[in-house]
Amino acid sequence: MHIAERLSKQGISYVIAEKNHAIVAQLREVNIAAVVGDALNSTVLQQLNIVQARMLVIAIPNMFNVLKIAKTGRKFNSTIKIVIRTHSENNTHLQEKKIIDKIFFGENELANSMSQYILKEVENFNNGEKHEAKLLN
Repeated sequence: MHIAERLSKQGISYVIAEKNHAIVAQLREVNIAAVVGDALNSTVLQQLNIVQARMLVIAIPNMFNVLKIAKTGRKFNSTIKIVIRTHSENNTHLQEKKIIDKIFFGENELANSMSQYILKEVENFNNGEKHEAKLLN
């Protein structure tokens, strides 16, 4: 399940910035607020109502662009919480510098989810008995 789907299920409003016109049209067809454009553009951030937003979630792969969006978002709204997804643990310094409020590492989150699932299933299979699991790399 994607972030947007989970937010929708909880009744939390959000707006998506997307460069692809066709994707924005599809989102709007199912009543998801979306803006056509690149969040690197400060005008697009303003269309997202960044000044009133409580949180900015950035889930793009290019870290240079993530930082630019985060810094622009912070400039428009000094109290906004900024949450990012990254694939590199080398970005922890961003939290220390107060640029980013929360960093999710793709590999770590995947490993945590898989581990939780595996442990739950092993417990179900064994009726609560603990058994050795074999991990293959």
